[in-house]
Amino acid sequence: KATVSVLYWSPQISKHHMALFGTQEYILTLKADTSSTDLETFLISLVSYVLLTVGKRSFVRAWLTTDMLNLLLLTYAWLIEAHEANAQVKLQSTSDITSQADAWWGQRRVVQDHPHLPQDYYYDTTWGDNSAVAVYVVDSGVMCEHTELVGKCTFGYNAVDGESDTDLNGHGTHVASIISGTRFGVTKKAQIISVKVLNKDGLGTVADLVDAIGWVCRDKDAAGIEAAIINLSLGTTYSDALNNAVYAVTQQGLHIVMSAGNWKANACQYSPASVSTGITVAATGLSYVADSLMPTDTRDAYSNYGPCVTVHAPGAHIMGAGIDSTTARAVRNGTSMAAPHVTAIVAAKLTESPSMTPAQLKSWLVSVAKPTGIAGNVAGTTNLMAFLPGVEGVFTPVYPAVPYSMENCFGHYEAEYSVLEGALTYPAGGGRYGNNDMRCWNIQCDGTLDVEYLSFSFEEGYDGLYTGGLWATGYAPPSYPPFDGDVVVRLQSDSVNTDTGFSVMWTCMPKSNSGINVRFTTGTVPGAASVGTFPVRLWFEDGTELEGTVRPSDVLGGTATVEFLTQQAAASVVGIEVMAEYETDGWFIDSCDVLINGAWQQWVIPAHGHATSQWLDADDISTLTFTPQNPFTVTIRIGTRSGKDTYSTMSLFTLVAVYGTGETQTLGEILPPDVGASDDYTFASRYPASAVEVIQVVGGTSDGWYLHTVGLKEGASYTPLVDPKHGTDAWMKYDGVTEYDAGRRQLNSFQMTCDVVEGSAGIFDVQVTSAS
Repeated sequence: KATVSVLYWSPQISKHHMALFGTQEYILTLKADTSSTDLETFLISLVSYVLLTVGKRSFVRAWLTTDMLNLLLLTYAWLIEAHEANAQVKLQSTSDITSQADAWWGQRRVVQDHPHLPQDYYYDTTWGDNSAVAVYVVDSGVMCEHTELVGKCTFGYNAVDGESDTDLNGHGTHVASIISGTRFGVTKKAQIISVKVLNKDGLGTVADLVDAIGWVCRDKDAAGIEAAIINLSLGTTYSDALNNAVYAVTQQGLHIVMSAGNWKANACQYSPASVSTGITVAATGLSYVADSLMPTDTRDAYSNYGPCVTVHAPGAHIMGAGIDSTTARAVRNGTSMAAPHVTAIVAAKLTESPSMTPAQLKSWLVSVAKPTGIAGNVAGTTNLMAFLPGVEGVFTPVYPAVPYSMENCFGHYEAEYSVLEGALTYPAGGGRYGNNDMRCWNIQCDGTLDVEYLSFSFEEGYDGLYTGGLWATGYAPPSYPPFDGDVVVRLQSDSVNTDTGFSVMWTCMPKSNSGINVRFTTGTVPGAASVGTFPVRLWFEDGTELEGTVRPSDVLGGTATVEFLTQQAAASVVGIEVMAEYETDGWFIDSCDVLINGAWQQWVIPAHGHATSQWLDADDISTLTFTPQNPFTVTIRIGTRSGKDTYSTMSLFTLVAVYGTGETQTLGEILPPDVGASDDYTFASRYPASAVEVIQVVGGTSDGWYLHTVGLKEGASYTPLVDPKHGTDAWMKYDGVTEYDAGRRQLNSFQMTCDVVEGSAGIFDVQVTSAS
């Protein structure tokens, strides 16, 4: 039981003090051996408090200014064990988690531990919702009346002579919307305070910036803001004055998030990015390899790098608020856009823990960040991607079938073309495309689409086109292999500099037939002849279905083909069902194939538990599982543990793949090789080997065997998998399941191979020293 003793407390006095003197609520934990005399002496020194006793421990809830708190901690260091701000406690409910369908890619990236982004942005509605936390956007000003920011943005300070308080450049408004915009914000409720230091041309002075930082420090104390964050999406060459100013405010408890800079150079040579007590953010984008399911984090070509970088965050092609109207949008690039993503993460964390020091917050940010293989990263630069925990595990992500760059057209196209041959030029009448220009065209083709760019002229590194999800920029017309099906062309430009755009022509080669062919082979088991026609049902990725019928061949090993007339692609089929009815006899299904891109692709028949041939009896339904054209190989090696050198088994074992999407696929059955040998088993899959998270080896129906290693091979690439359960040799019993982790979330792991001498025993210590 907890007993609460109120010795002296006036809510009116405490509120009065908070309003007039900027006091905050703190909880002081007194040491366990505090005597009643010491407690009474301590309480006399307080003006407004509540004494809480839990068992023999005493806690004091007090209203104090920062100076009062520091004096108490110094005077009563022998009595006070700990102190903290009185934080909010909330229900641990997933009801605070919600989703947003029209979010930009950067928002979705910072809540994912990998670059394969779901369709929707999932976030906690309480992020930023704390009146004790404020974000100072020190920039070109903020257009607070923009619909993205209205109600959560106020003007603070203007250091620019001769200009109004609002944003005349657009940079600061864009930054603020990434932090707390209604649509484009990582958080939705963080309070923004506009501090203007850059003019309409995006220029300012170090002196004005130092002045503004000093104003922020004073305003925080005057307003009684417990946790203040300064976003500095700006920079200059190395400045002692600016660095010392930033360092000084971090020592006063303010959190500083800074862009690394866009000079393609070492961030340690620039200010304020080189300040070690702040958080320096480099920029990334996403890039796709043709036919790849997984995009790759890629360093933005102009981003600074080096040891002063704390984390990376999305900065390429970021949509946010513009200033042409209260609903305007703009696309911008660079580390200026990366920093506010991290500022939002910091604001979300301080919402629940406003008393964290800058050092504690930076340490936490690094500890939760995710190491990824950032393409184009420079040696000596961290590979950490900023990450905001809190929604992982709460939802099941739905991954889009097309890259983020295509889906962000949101179904809105300048034009949709369905002709077999055509051409497109933009701008149509010559001239140049616009700033912050984003528009899409959809070229439809039920077949193979050849795309050829006749002219191509975009600002290198900043403006360009996505064609079928593949990015191109600069002045050389890109060349692509034929696309399968529709292609979306998306133009995207930033806020400065334009060029003459593009001209493209295309040719669509329709499929040889408009249907989907499914072929069944009759089982080779005596007595497999059948009577009757059997219903067949297909269903597709988009949930649509088709029905048809098949008359099995009465010849053992014979084939029967059924054609479904549809405009759907055969590769989008995700399942087939074959049904038997009362009036029909059964038959043995030996195999099922689907004609995809001119080649028959085999499907697996998992229902009923039969082996090669499956008997389909009256009133049965057989579900056929697709295994399309992404073959990879699972390598199995038998263990050589002493005393088991001659051991072998005749039992069949099952292999199951678990993919990064959470889906599982039964690959098939294997017969283990002889002891000490290694066998390869190749299976078809819905995904390539790079998407496999875990391989499960499921015990067979007889005795077990020693499983030494399991690996994945895709072409010439071999990946050894990690067995977390059994160590080197795993004894596979007939009823056992052993999981082998592909380590997809440990991209910077290393491998050690140890040869164990027979007869040796013991535990070996391994020490790993990091280069950093």
